[in-house]
Amino acid sequence: MRTKMLYRLSIVFFSLFLIQSVSFGQDGALDVQDPQEKKAIEATIQHYFKGGAESDISEFKKAMHPNAYLKFISKDKYREIDMPTYYGFFKSGKKNKRESKILSIDITGNAAAAKIRIYTKTRIFTDYFTLLKFKEGWKIVSKTSYTMVK
Repeated sequence: MRTKMLYRLSIVFFSLFLIQSVSFGQDGALDVQDPQEKKAIEATIQHYFKGGAESDISEFKKAMHPNAYLKFISKDKYREIDMPTYYGFFKSGKKNKRESKILSIDITGNAAAAKIRIYTKTRIFTDYFTLLKFKEGWKIVSKTSYTMVK
């Protein structure tokens, strides 16, 4: 009798383990990081970096969706800036000395998030991008930013 009980408990525990493994496996399949998609997102972010470094609006437009917004806190107040306003901060042809890094990329289907950092002489910018994949490729649809003055 004890052997039958142990056998039944073993089956129950194995079944629970199997169910848990399958459910985690299904959820994990959503977050498979396709290397080609990651490279495509990196290319989009490089357009953003180049746009900022060279004050090149055409490079920004390769990266940013036209309806994207920059969101941040300034003087304890929430601010949103649309892309035409943001582009106005850059003087055409002016080179901006900066170091830019992609810190992380997370992809789920046609949505992604990226964390980047830009170092300038006087500031460190940390940006969180939300990206979506359109027919023409990945675009940044939202940018949330934090600026630290050195």
